[in-house]
Amino acid sequence: LCREEAGIGAERIQFYLSNDRNSLEEAATHFFKAAHYASRIGLTQRMARWLALAGRVLVRLGDSHLPIEALSFAEKYAKADLTTGHSPNFCQAVLSEISLLKGEYLLLIKDEPIAALESFLEALKGSVYLGLNRRICDALFNIARCSKKLSNFSIREGLSRVFQEGFTESCNSKLNQMSNHTSEKVLDLLYSLWSREDNPTWFHVRGEFSTLAAQTWQGWHDTSKPGTITKHPIAEKILSESWLCQID
Repeated sequence: LCREEAGIGAERIQFYLSNDRNSLEEAATHFFKAAHYASRIGLTQRMARWLALAGRVLVRLGDSHLPIEALSFAEKYAKADLTTGHSPNFCQAVLSEISLLKGEYLLLIKDEPIAALESFLEALKGSVYLGLNRRICDALFNIARCSKKLSNFSIREGLSRVFQEGFTESCNSKLNQMSNHTSEKVLDLLYSLWSREDNPTWFHVRGEFSTLAAQTWQGWHDTSKPGTITKHPIAEKILSESWLCQID
């Protein structure tokens, strides 16, 4: 397993940055191998996460069959591994990579933006709960590109499907269990949108989500390289709306 997981970071970079079909196919194969080895030693949640990442790569490749197979297996085993007693928020956090796969499949393969938005919001809520920064940014960007197709769907209607409790300033601590800085920024954004009297459509505020995702990636880049004036490649791709796109 250690040998298989050693390359996972590199494969994730390929998934995020490559538009080369061969590189993406290799990344999917590596994720499937890592899932196989994880399953052999009983690491069910890890197996489900690698399966979900393999499925997300395959969505980028335009495959309409294998991603749904990966989704089905990942969801089945991940949910079975969650013992009773976990809060719904914790469960959403564990399943957040799977929710990203489901949303990307619904958006890019099935062209069902409202259903996709719900999956992306579930991924966002779970990722915010446990402070999973990478997945927070994935969800934010996906919400932004999904929202381009939601010119007649209001913010409150969309948010209420996943955040049934609504938004108050006091609910932030409950939704941000790890007191994570990025999670706090996300909740501040959602609260401000929820509170707007005009109840805008997702289309009209889509830039708020992509901007926060890009700023977050750029912030990590600036922190790791003080004094730099270069743009992080993922931040650039987010702002140009070319990130995580399907390839020909």
